[in-house]
Amino acid sequence: MTSLAFPLFVIADARIEAVHEAFNNRRTDMWPLLVMLLVVGVALAGLFGGIYLHRKFLGKPLLNRHKLFAQLCRAHQLTGTQSRLLRNLADRLKLPTPSVLMLDVGLWQLDDLLQNKIIDARRFELLQTLQRTLYTEVIPVPATQPAVS
Repeated sequence: MTSLAFPLFVIADARIEAVHEAFNNRRTDMWPLLVMLLVVGVALAGLFGGIYLHRKFLGKPLLNRHKLFAQLCRAHQLTGTQSRLLRNLADRLKLPTPSVLMLDVGLWQLDDLLQNKIIDARRFELLQTLQRTLYTEVIPVPATQPAVS
């Protein structure tokens, strides 16, 4: 193994020496290579940066129903208990995702669930409070006032 490593070191050292000598002699035939390497490096950095930004900001967060629900819960500032209540309600109502409960108040059917004893009175009260929170209370959002002409 050492017999193979020594020739590789000599070849690498010779290449480094040639590059060093080329810079010392101010050879002009190295500049196109350096410019090409710089352009390739910038292109690769741009490519990987673009991929990163696309995944971070534009990559499919809303196509996944669990991520959509998590984003809606954060936007409405719901607690973990409230989001679990919504998931549980969506399961009992056989909805495809709990996110639809935030879009349509008619889907809730709390009175029917209480009459059929699918939910108990305590859960009914918690869900009514959550329903009022989602549909009547305004979440304060810092906004700038438009200039009046």
